[in-house]
Amino acid sequence: MTMSNRMVILTACFVALSGCVSPRVDRYPTFFSQKQNFKSGKVLMDIVLIHDTMKDTDKVDLVLNKEIARELLPVVRDGLKAKGLPVGDAVLTAMGAAMGKHNSYKLVHNVFEQRLEYDQLLSGRPPFFVDGSYESDSEHVRALSSVYKSLLLADVDTDAEHTVIQDATSLRGLEGASTLYVLFVGGYEVPPVTIMSEELGSNRETVGRVKVQRITQASVTFFIVNTETGELLWSDRRHVQGGTLNREKLLRMTLSILDGLP
Repeated sequence: MTMSNRMVILTACFVALSGCVSPRVDRYPTFFSQKQNFKSGKVLMDIVLIHDTMKDTDKVDLVLNKEIARELLPVVRDGLKAKGLPVGDAVLTAMGAAMGKHNSYKLVHNVFEQRLEYDQLLSGRPPFFVDGSYESDSEHVRALSSVYKSLLLADVDTDAEHTVIQDATSLRGLEGASTLYVLFVGGYEVPPVTIMSEELGSNRETVGRVKVQRITQASVTFFIVNTETGELLWSDRRHVQGGTLNREKLLRMTLSILDGLP
């Protein structure tokens, strides 16, 4: 079965389940009434999937990140429409717009570079990619980065209604939408050989020392923001550890979040 067929099946399952009530409604009790007033919407996405290289510098495959983003964006847009929410464009705005610039990563820019050895790859710092429609507008990039950082600092498990996101109102005119659906996809993949090496090394650990083991993990975090007031209207997150970092796992996490919308 191809990846596209699996996506169709999983999306169909989401639509079938879309009548379920989400426990998140208790945290955002007025969301259902608020969404009736949504005028326009736009999906903004930031994705960063990092690969542990077992060396000094980890790797970010921009080709793979973009491919996964292209697969997830239409799923998100269609899922929001199925919930009766207005949505227009769905854009991969950047990769790592909210990340600190102090760490560098080996970058894969194209298919040719996917075949290169670690030492042949050039290094770069976040953001690793910014959509062309944003690149020429420094104020737009600044506001977008500010909103992303504010959202990622928000505690999805405790922050509820009336949380105001800094600079969100400045994005109303820049994005041309009264409602923003912001999706963050992040992941850190540790190859099996790394895990095995660390498990073997654990036998040499001395008593009383705490061993920190790297492990594959992924997260999908979703926010809905009112750009007229700057208010955070909805937030949800899925996080998994272990196993492999693959497209189907990220798709299931994304569909689970969409299913939680009332």
